Amino acid sequence: ATTSVAAHAGIQWWGAHRAGLTLVPRAGWRDPEVRALSTVALPSLGVAALIGLRYLAVLVVAGAIPGGVVAFTMAVNFLNLPVALGAKPVAAAQLPRLARLTLERRLETFRDEWAQGLGLAFFLTAPAAVAYLALCQPLSEAVAFGAMATSDGVRLIAVSLASVSFGVLGEAVFIVNTSAAYALADAGAPLRAMLVRTAVTLPGMAAALALADGPAVLVVLGLSLTAGDLAQAVAFSRHLVARLPRGRAVIVGPLARSLAAAALMVVPAGMIAWAAPGDDPGRAVQVGWTLAAILAGLAAFLGLQRLWHAPEPRQLLAGIRRGAATA
Repeated sequence: ATTSVAAHAGIQWWGAHRAGLTLVPRAGWRDPEVRALSTVALPSLGVAALIGLRYLAVLVVAGAIPGGVVAFTMAVNFLNLPVALGAKPVAAAQLPRLARLTLERRLETFRDEWAQGLGLAFFLTAPAAVAYLALCQPLSEAVAFGAMATSDGVRLIAVSLASVSFGVLGEAVFIVNTSAAYALADAGAPLRAMLVRTAVTLPGMAAALALADGPAVLVVLGLSLTAGDLAQAVAFSRHLVARLPRGRAVIVGPLARSLAAAALMVVPAGMIAWAAPGDDPGRAVQVGWTLAAILAGLAAFLGLQRLWHAPEPRQLLAGIRRGAATA
């Protein structure tokens, strides 16, 4: 893990060097720019602290039942995957342009770019949210291993995955909104969003801990996390909308379109999952049928987006071409 972090930092250093910024460590605490940056960084430290504390609380609550920590951690890893592959690249790609638009005081264009970023994040994460809910059982059977590869273990993973499924959308919105807030030099907005999430999540965690009996603990825990994620997404987005002038791009439309396409993709994916052989066909066969269901659902999702003339696929392809051209 330490080596991977060092490699990650080294690649970022090389990227900055290629962009003309050679970073050399030195003692510069008296530098006024460093002090100003440290002041802005304090709310970010608060965000990181709340994220870490929530994860610690999750371990405590999930540990109330045997196998709960393993099952819920696997579900959280599922949740993090589409956020890492979808929302984080979008947020990183839009940050430089949003920062330039802020300096140029072109806030109407800023709002349109931010809204398009949210649309792309919804396009990339909504299918995962719906698939996690609809296919929680076959996905859990495919990834269960060791002592978790029992009916009880699979059940714990499945209920955990289903209960956190739509938290994917809240996490994606937070990542994209945080990028926009930092571009506006509004470091306090992400912290306030985290406080909203914490305030909504903690009562549910307390209720889950009070149950301390079977899969219901993980269900209540997952739903409390999802409620917190969605609440902060709404509060954070409303804050940014209030700060920015009206623009041409909309936010709710892309979300509704992606959710509708994701809901319809469940039909072919579910049919394949239902047709999968039962009676313990073997890990390879299980994984193969699960992948087939995922690919069928993805094909249906993309086909519907194209049928509805959604702009997100074109934007995504254009971004990939620009990235390949500048690589």
